[in-house]
Amino acid sequence: MALYARAKDNNGAGDDNRGGRRWRRLRYRMLLAAIALPAVVYVTGLLINLGAGRMRGFNVVSELTPVNPGNLRIYFDLTGVDRDGERVTEHETFDALLEMIAEAEREIVLDLFLVNRYHFDRSTPFYRDTSQELVDALVESRRRHPDIFILFVTDMINSGYQESCPPALLPLVEAGGHVVLTDLHQLPDSNFVYSPFYRVLRHLGWLAGPVIDRRFLPNPFDPEAERFSLRQMSRALNFKANHRKVAAVRRADGRWSAMVGSGNPHSASSAHGNLAVILDNEGPIHDIVFSEYNLARASLLRRPQLYFGPDTATELVRELERRVRQWPAMPPLYDGEDGVMVQYLSELEVARRLDRMLATADSGDRIEMMMFYLSDPKVIEGLRAAAERGAQLRLLLDPNIDAFGRNKHGVPNRVTAHRLLGWAEAEAGRDVRVRWFLTHGEQAHFKVIRLINRHTGHERMLVGSANFTVRNLRGQNLESAFYLENARSLGVRYGEVFERLWDNCDDVLYTVGFQAYQSSGWRLAIMRAMKFIGNRSGLCTY
Repeated sequence: MALYARAKDNNGAGDDNRGGRRWRRLRYRMLLAAIALPAVVYVTGLLINLGAGRMRGFNVVSELTPVNPGNLRIYFDLTGVDRDGERVTEHETFDALLEMIAEAEREIVLDLFLVNRYHFDRSTPFYRDTSQELVDALVESRRRHPDIFILFVTDMINSGYQESCPPALLPLVEAGGHVVLTDLHQLPDSNFVYSPFYRVLRHLGWLAGPVIDRRFLPNPFDPEAERFSLRQMSRALNFKANHRKVAAVRRADGRWSAMVGSGNPHSASSAHGNLAVILDNEGPIHDIVFSEYNLARASLLRRPQLYFGPDTATELVRELERRVRQWPAMPPLYDGEDGVMVQYLSELEVARRLDRMLATADSGDRIEMMMFYLSDPKVIEGLRAAAERGAQLRLLLDPNIDAFGRNKHGVPNRVTAHRLLGWAEAEAGRDVRVRWFLTHGEQAHFKVIRLINRHTGHERMLVGSANFTVRNLRGQNLESAFYLENARSLGVRYGEVFERLWDNCDDVLYTVGFQAYQSSGWRLAIMRAMKFIGNRSGLCTY
């Protein structure tokens, strides 16, 4: 009996050991699956993204072409405060765009990022309802010239990331205009943590059905606007954007004009500081228009549901192809000795040109920049290296405290400015100076840099839609820019405005010294961490 009892006890213990081993093996397998499954989904998402950014109309670089200085114009939007504390505004860029549209009789091609009436802070009225004014002008153009061709390419942010016509542009569609939403899926990933998962899981959205399309999430752009669904929010979290700001119009005589700048016809942005350059009838205008034709075509061939207008998506694609084949001959190249060299750039080509500009800055040269966001590590290193070679740096930066009624924390510009000035103080003889735009709810939305050669006075400028950030410069967003050499009268006017803002001329306060927004201690450490994580993960909007 004792032997039987011991044998029974041993058998029980053996069963317990085998059960424990099975449970441990099961836990290991569950842990391995928990690690392997997300890894497989992530790698699959990366593989799906390999072809992104290769569509036609992406990474455009035109020839550097001589143009008549009289065919170039520059416009500014400036906001400051007078001695009585009243806001003073001088806004030119949007009126210049409306004038271009009014003169057009044969064709209008637009690619504009923000065209909506989203307004996060309802307590502050619009400075100007620019979205409505723009659409009214386009509808009026269709009324006066029924045969005019209007193509409006824009970002899905304006439709709330839905495959539907943006509400602000419905009157244009009803008037016979063509609206194309950009297929953001064809852009490279910028949110490296999230987007690979999204690329795979978005194909399973039909499983969730009504749940994923139920609108219960607050609208991130306007608390009083229609709520977002999970499907809309999942698209928004990719942080992808067609960030271009381009307009081209064709008059009755066949002459073209093109505008490239930093401003959006967005009502809540109407008080922002901005800059735009208009080129008439010369140079790379055909590259600008062809780029927009190709961008619209690439979106519609993959996702025809992104088209809204009087025709079908297939008919519009054929029409765009016909217009490319029948493009009129451009005038001969300008051969005057006072010509300005102009080049149109988009996406990665903007970064390549900027990198080359900074690499050539030498002792005694002057770099003048007005910038909304400055965080790209390669650009910051290029600025530091230029100062190390003896170039003078003067930077007018937005303090990054306002975003449509929301309070921001100074990232990334305050971290960048602190780093550059700290380095300049540690290295004797480095001439680096920073001033902040004094904003009051609006943003200093400029994106421009000017490099002046000390010996020859030869100057180069880069003007456009791209902030100097990884997202904007390194081929993730769609961007647009003009590069100009020997800018002459255009450069002179830019220099006059820059000095006016730097020195607060005319008894108007536009800018303040670095100390006004200087950060230190734990606050600066947190901002540095936020900038570091944002730059390397894509978990940010800059």
